Amino acid sequence: MLRLAPLLRVEQVTRVFGGLVAVRDVSLDVFSGEILGLIGPNGAGKTTLFSMIAGALRPTRGRILFDGHDVTRLAIHQRVARGIVRTHQIPRPFRSMTVFDNVLAAAAFGRAGSHDAHRRAMESLTFVGLADLARAPADGLSVGNQKRLELARALAAQPRLLLLDEIGGGLTEQELATILDVIRRICAQERVTVLYIEHNMRAVMAVSDRVVALDGGQKIAEGTPEQVQRDPAVIEAYLGQPVDGQV
Repeated sequence: MLRLAPLLRVEQVTRVFGGLVAVRDVSLDVFSGEILGLIGPNGAGKTTLFSMIAGALRPTRGRILFDGHDVTRLAIHQRVARGIVRTHQIPRPFRSMTVFDNVLAAAAFGRAGSHDAHRRAMESLTFVGLADLARAPADGLSVGNQKRLELARALAAQPRLLLLDEIGGGLTEQELATILDVIRRICAQERVTVLYIEHNMRAVMAVSDRVVALDGGQKIAEGTPEQVQRDPAVIEAYLGQPVDGQV
């Protein structure tokens, strides 16, 4: 079947810090409407790759295309204006502000600007299940609700591509199940494409349409969750030993 052009295309991207190559010649495509999982052991280069896509870091080599346009040299706010929005592994709310005002700020500086920002902020809080805490101070939220706030702020910015950086980290099983359901609904109901880093293999495999695996800054596997889970290179990267045959 003929596929449309990817929404995001990463072409031979490399990032060098001094003498350390954190990401080496990584290429990947993310297609509209899908959830692409990005996995790898600690130090694999996942967050560095995310930071280059989001605009926090510039590639040493290679380029990044979004909706057919080269965005490699664009700043973070310019990418947000085009619809590339990320969350952070450790939530970064404005702790002196209310939950609602945190989301309102994201809405005002997102793709649609300040127009109708109040409505979008409240809709985002309702979507993630935080409407009842809208007037609560952000610094009093539980870890699970901080993660929901991260999602609400990202959603209020009206992303076309949402970059999720270990949004399930530190959550209970029930909280993780709730977050995964929100991610699925963001993709299905809000028509947002998702690129999802997650250390919890079970979580990322449960929610992703396709998965890319990194190790040592390089791409070692790509395919469906079932294919990647059974890839000998992926098993070796996580277990530290070669695997003969199927598992």
